[in-house]
Amino acid sequence: MANLSNIQMNNVPMDLFIKGQMAVEKINAVQEYVNSTKYTDDNVIFSIL
Repeated sequence: MANLSNIQMNNVPMDLFIKGQMAVEKINAVQEYVNSTKYTDDNVIFSIL
């Protein structure tokens, strides 16, 4: 059986967790925009972020 690395779970304040999740969603939205358009507009990217 392969050795499994230890995964340490830390308590994170809820507001920090939510901010992190929102950042991930914004990054995903920018990636989707960049992938779906031929020419990107910086203003659109910064408005998403």
